[in-house]
Amino acid sequence: MPRISGIPGPYRFFFTSFDCNEPPHVPVEREDMNTAASNDPRIQEVRVTEEEIIAHLVDGRVISVPLAWSWRLSEATPAQRARFRLIGTGQGVHWPDVDEDLSVEGMLHGVLARRPNTRPASGISRTVRHGETSSKRVQPTRKKNLHG
Repeated sequence: MPRISGIPGPYRFFFTSFDCNEPPHVPVEREDMNTAASNDPRIQEVRVTEEEIIAHLVDGRVISVPLAWSWRLSEATPAQRARFRLIGTGQGVHWPDVDEDLSVEGMLHGVLARRPNTRPASGISRTVRHGETSSKRVQPTRKKNLHG
């Protein structure tokens, strides 16, 4: 439920859901003013501890996820974890030192960052000379028909 604090006066809220092309929002009217209060979750502040990533949302909620959900942040130094910037108006957080992005939607829905597969696929490289590799794919060869 959206809250408006610190602004005195009567308000009219219009809860509509007929337009599928608009982001979720609540139109608000007061005397001669109209505005739309978004109910999209947005991050206001982030803190990373040794065990958790904690996000304080604009609407007052506090969400946290295990630090292990981000392998990049779990391997980062405390100084790297402390250097971040909000993405957009708080839809996510970017840590430039470790090239990690987390969205508030991902944190709310439990989408963890997967470590990329670092093992090469079978047959992608072969030894050309002692100690050197080629990035050309090894192609299977046909057996020559020796009998004509």
